[in-house]
Amino acid sequence: MVVNITLVMLFTFRPKPRMQGSNIMEVVSDKLGFSEDQKAMFAEMARDHRDQMVALNKQEHELTREYFSHLKLSNQEGPNQDFLARIKVIQEEKLTVTYTHFEEVKTVCREDQIANFDQLMDDMMRVLTGENNRPG
Repeated sequence: MVVNITLVMLFTFRPKPRMQGSNIMEVVSDKLGFSEDQKAMFAEMARDHRDQMVALNKQEHELTREYFSHLKLSNQEGPNQDFLARIKVIQEEKLTVTYTHFEEVKTVCREDQIANFDQLMDDMMRVLTGENNRPG
């Protein structure tokens, strides 16, 4: 009985895991040395960027699913090339939205924070290009 009560208490009162998005916002704010006002502006920018990316990712997933669903068809016609064109447009939009987001973040930086921003962009390029996920 003691073990059961202990388990219930552990699962009930354990700290909730932090959301990854908020952690990234804190890391970026800390790296740039943002003031509280800058953090508030950045948080709004980050929410807008996240909302745009979620919508674009949803569109991309739906189109990708439709594109590959042609493999299940009995007639051996390939998928409509329109799917590829539409997926490419979404990829371009995602890059553009992200670039614009970082341009906006840079405008929030004071002159003494620009060197930190440049370093942050080096780090972000490794994340955006998947270099952090590659072995060796």
